[in-house]
Amino acid sequence: MTNTAPATDETFLGYAIPDDIDHVAPGAYDGLQAQLRAGQEAGVMRSTQARKDALRAVLAMLDEHDEDFIEALRQDLRRPRVEALLADLASVKAEITFALKHVRSWQRGSFTLPPPVAQPSLGRVLPEPRGVVLIISPWNYPIQLSISPLVGALAAGNSVLLKPSELAPATSALLARLIGQYLDPQVVQVVEGGVNVSTELLAMKWDHIFFTGSTRVGRVVMQAAAQHLTPVTLELGGKSPAIVAADADLTIAARRIMWGKFLNAGQTCVAPDYVLVDATVRDEFVDQLRVAARDFFADTPAAAADFSRIVNRAHFDRIVQLIDTAGG
Repeated sequence: MTNTAPATDETFLGYAIPDDIDHVAPGAYDGLQAQLRAGQEAGVMRSTQARKDALRAVLAMLDEHDEDFIEALRQDLRRPRVEALLADLASVKAEITFALKHVRSWQRGSFTLPPPVAQPSLGRVLPEPRGVVLIISPWNYPIQLSISPLVGALAAGNSVLLKPSELAPATSALLARLIGQYLDPQVVQVVEGGVNVSTELLAMKWDHIFFTGSTRVGRVVMQAAAQHLTPVTLELGGKSPAIVAADADLTIAARRIMWGKFLNAGQTCVAPDYVLVDATVRDEFVDQLRVAARDFFADTPAAAADFSRIVNRAHFDRIVQLIDTAGG
């Protein structure tokens, strides 16, 4: 583990704050939000063509700078190339392609027959953009979980302020630099920073907030949104057990579970948390897990080139403490 600890003891819900994060004055981002809202009022994302153009711009950014994104992920998480391509880049490119195919039908709406009290009449369900959307993305998949909600927001005709995670600084800086080159500032803005920035952004009134992260921080986001009755989409962590029955192919099960658990060094919200194994095959399954681990990472996982790393020293120490507490 080569990451160093943050240079300050200041924390927010257990997360360390680097000391180079600026303190934010109230109202610091009012101008950016006003620019995005002006774009909404001017209807820059009203047409299907405008939405497709924005989505194509995001796709072009990913295609033309895929090596830059791979390198940023390597710096932040030592993400192996294959993982970066599959888990971060390929998934969001596929999502953009899907949105481009369907955005016109999503926007079209549908007709419906009103209830008898409103007859004679004909009703129409017409999808409308929320308006100006705040996206706060996490560090574990800093490209996928920034771009994926951005794709949905743009396909729906919204303007977006994106706040990437400060715990993935290389990726955050790259997103901030490139998005400004590819997208209209009345459509997307990127703000970098830590907890103070997030706190200031959450104090503002948004038309929708999308947050991916822990349940603890999710509660803070929900509480802040409630002050303005802002609708929220929360993608939070949970428990993800795996079940191994007595008649399972233990070799295949062990390899699949080992892959799922160690993808991104386990820093995945749907990574297997624990395994429920039929008692009659428990010992054999454990043996197969050991075989799979050696096949994947040899006898020195720390030296494996295709093994991601824990994002920083604070999270590394937290995991070590969990292992020590469990008697591992």
